[in-house]
Amino acid sequence: MTWVDNFLTWEEHENPFLKVAQVIDGFSKQNVGIDGSVAFDKCLELRKLGVDLLKVTSASSILGELRIRKTESELQVMRKAGELVCKAVQTAFDNASVGMSEMELRSIIEQSIYSHNGLPKHVLVQFGPNSSYPHQDTTNYQSKRGDVVLIDIVAKFQGYCSDITRMAVLGSSTEQQEKIHRHVFESQKAARNFAKEGVLASKVDLIARQKMDEGSEKNSQFFTHRLGHGIGIEAHEPPYLVSGNNIPLEEGMAHSIEPGIYLEGRYGFRIEDTVAVGPTNIEILTKGLSRELVEL
Repeated sequence: MTWVDNFLTWEEHENPFLKVAQVIDGFSKQNVGIDGSVAFDKCLELRKLGVDLLKVTSASSILGELRIRKTESELQVMRKAGELVCKAVQTAFDNASVGMSEMELRSIIEQSIYSHNGLPKHVLVQFGPNSSYPHQDTTNYQSKRGDVVLIDIVAKFQGYCSDITRMAVLGSSTEQQEKIHRHVFESQKAARNFAKEGVLASKVDLIARQKMDEGSEKNSQFFTHRLGHGIGIEAHEPPYLVSGNNIPLEEGMAHSIEPGIYLEGRYGFRIEDTVAVGPTNIEILTKGLSRELVEL
């Protein structure tokens, strides 16, 4: 079911831009909103057909306002998506081994997602030094004993995304690895405990960084990206938890919380959960998996 009651269709031999142009012309002097995901060259095609682009405006703010707060039925689906990505991470940990390539493990993760009726959207496997480069794409690097294992998964279930990152080590972890992981763990915990309705998105980001800098070590200098992003129909959408974004969190907003520390050329650690904002706290939508560092 959908609230859209008027669909425009065309056959493959027809020009879709011509049909859209005819509809826009039919609105006379009214403005027509186009979603921000529509490429600029598509608008240029309409202009070639005589469409007055002064009548065309962005519908992103309207659609964003509709999507930024999730209904309970949407959150029910996102909880299922959260279960799915948790299972996929566990499958990764169950199958990871020394000598396996990042691409091989990613394939196993994707098959796990498909087997649970999900759709993999973004699966990152980073071993060893590759984990020190935030969100670097998966490569053919073959793992070695002692390597850090970073698993970051975005998957869709019934049209809605969930996002999770968990950490492991192939073999026994070192004292330094455990120390860095604990800093990230405590930073994420502080942000989770602080986030709730009415709190500024920028303030949650700041709390995570301040927690990293407690004590003599200033680890936030190695935390090189925003704390989080909204999530729903798309993997990345408002609200963004980043310095300068002073939007207050509202009940029903869903977003990631994903602090990280990255020591270039050595290893990186990130812990990520998808959460939903409530009036007094947040609900963890990826709650089916421990955040502790796993030895494989």
